[in-house]
Amino acid sequence: MKVLYIGHYREGTGWAQAAINYILALDAVGVDVVCRPVKLNNTQPELPPRILELESKSSRGCTVCIQHVLPHYMDYNSGFLNVGMAILETSSIKHTSWATRLNNMDQVWVPDTSGFNACKNSGITKPLYQVPHACDLNRYKEYEPINLNLNDEYVFYFIGEHVRRKHLSALIQAFHVEFDTNDNVALVIKSHKSGLSSEECYNRIKQTADMIKNNLRKYTKHNRYHPEHVITDHISEEQLMGLHQRGNCFVMPSFGEAWNIPAFDAMAMGNQVLSSNIGGMRDYLKCGSLVGGRMEPVVGADMVFEDLNTCRENWYNISPLDLQDSMRSMYQSRPVMYDKDWVGRYSYESIGNIMLENLNGHDVSVDE
Repeated sequence: MKVLYIGHYREGTGWAQAAINYILALDAVGVDVVCRPVKLNNTQPELPPRILELESKSSRGCTVCIQHVLPHYMDYNSGFLNVGMAILETSSIKHTSWATRLNNMDQVWVPDTSGFNACKNSGITKPLYQVPHACDLNRYKEYEPINLNLNDEYVFYFIGEHVRRKHLSALIQAFHVEFDTNDNVALVIKSHKSGLSSEECYNRIKQTADMIKNNLRKYTKHNRYHPEHVITDHISEEQLMGLHQRGNCFVMPSFGEAWNIPAFDAMAMGNQVLSSNIGGMRDYLKCGSLVGGRMEPVVGADMVFEDLNTCRENWYNISPLDLQDSMRSMYQSRPVMYDKDWVGRYSYESIGNIMLENLNGHDVSVDE
């Protein structure tokens, strides 16, 4: 078997990291894999050396093409077994062109149960397989905690792009409503936004936080609220993992997530996680809480394509009161120890074997 893996893996995003891990998972189980990027931005992220090696290989002789790209870029080629990777963050794609694109594939893979059900409900008729994201187990070790100029505060933290879907405002609001000056807590936000400089992104987040505090009217002066510790500069992988090392409770109040790598990393590092009860977090969350909410029409999503993320789709709106209660509970309770062996189910080898089994179902086998 020789696999051509096409993906947005040179973007420096969570989607890019997922593609990198899938490629390395195939490589880990002996599949002859070649990768090719589809670029969406001008970033030049540092890639694992093995990815560069696989990228330099010839694609001659490939019999399988895995297309881990936006469906608008998917294309059927009769010379391959065509696999479309569907990353869905709303309840349906039936009113978009994505369903047609995915139905042109021979197989459709999704990482999470919510996405699997969304595909079924959207009229996807091709064989559907659930393939969870893979992870590098070597990442989960002791790190030097990132320097946040804090003391012994209990740290709630967020890592994610500054877009509407991540619903960062829900976290900022819940934090400031729930915690008073006598609570020994801190809120750390690591974020960025495509097309904005670090300073511009920082100012937008601070403006959002100030507007929330103005609307809350809890205190007459902003300096009575706990300050938000906002990081928008690029930080290294070691520093990012150092944030997980220092943090106590990761919070992801997103309207929709197919997986969310930072939430997974936080839990793998032994931290509590609070997240919306949707998407990949519903599949893997072992330590923390899935916070209540309700499905609502998609309103105000950042527009990438005109037919995507419209009010014809639904996403999950986390309950502010439930989020506040969950944050208070985490702050007041002692850390819960749990069996970290679960993370091994998402190793390169484990996920690579799932991918290989799906491909073998179409009479494709690994060369001896």
